[in-house]
Amino acid sequence: MIEQLPTGSRFALLGVERVEPAAPPPLAQIRDQVRAAFVQRAALERAKRVADAIAARINGGMPAARAFAESQPRLPTVENIDMQRLQISRAGQEVPPPLIALFSIPQGRARVVPAPANGGWFIVAHAQRTPGDAAANPALIATTRTEFGRTASEEFARQFARSVELASEISRDEAAIARARRQAGGGALAPE
Repeated sequence: MIEQLPTGSRFALLGVERVEPAAPPPLAQIRDQVRAAFVQRAALERAKRVADAIAARINGGMPAARAFAESQPRLPTVENIDMQRLQISRAGQEVPPPLIALFSIPQGRARVVPAPANGGWFIVAHAQRTPGDAAANPALIATTRTEFGRTASEEFARQFARSVELASEISRDEAAIARARRQAGGGALAPE
């Protein structure tokens, strides 16, 4: 590395011969931070054991309300969520992990989900699933039908082209393809 000296008329040539790793700060300076991190980790591990035990009871057939009521230590009040999956997709924002878990586990089962930023654990218990009635929302049916129709048409076209390709003897003339791309791109080579 070359550095100009303060006088401006001379230069110095520098080279790094050895790098000393930074020493950890003395424990006396960070004792409170270390203690807080240790306590937080221990509390998080204990909370995980409690959450796993509750989920195991629910997955073993115990009603969720009873599993929570009998937990030691006592947990905050259970929050019941009565929501349709469609409401989540309409929200237009990032879906919280507990809601994703709620719609991905079978009825009568529970799963432990981590809270953001090491904030603890959610115990997600799926109590009851009520089948939806799409007939009550004709606009949704029409939109879904249109979307499936478009997707199916594209998929059929890809499958047909692939079938023709496999059933035919096809060879590629790379030079002709490159010329056609240049002509289509106004002289510039179009990307593949």
